[in-house]
Amino acid sequence: RELPGKARELVAGIATHRKYPAKSTIFQEGEATSRMFVLAKGFVSFRQRQKGPGNEITIGTLADIGEVFGISALIGTSTTYSLTAICVEPCEVLEIDGKALFGLCEKQPAEGVAIFRALTGIMADRLTGAREQLRNRLLPGLISHG
Repeated sequence: RELPGKARELVAGIATHRKYPAKSTIFQEGEATSRMFVLAKGFVSFRQRQKGPGNEITIGTLADIGEVFGISALIGTSTTYSLTAICVEPCEVLEIDGKALFGLCEKQPAEGVAIFRALTGIMADRLTGAREQLRNRLLPGLISHG
């Protein structure tokens, strides 16, 4: 989802460029949320703990430059990250502080609307993708038993 030029410039003005070596953690499941990220380089894996000791599964991955992650808690009601983000290879990200982002949106309401439209569009696309995956996994079983 592309941001209009002025909104992109404003967000870039509050972003911090960070580098992470391979196998390092960007954020941990259960950690207090305060930041979102834009992938500038690399490959990130998202993992989640399951019941039982040592049970962690990969939920998804990102490798496309410009992909945004860590946003669900910023626009939802959660106060902690629901996944752990781990660099599969050396990564570079733009880190955006949530409070600074909200402040920017309050000061620049037109750009704020564009930013939140883009973020909610990303969330809607991910929800649609999750539903598709669920349907693809469940439908064959329902048809064969039905």
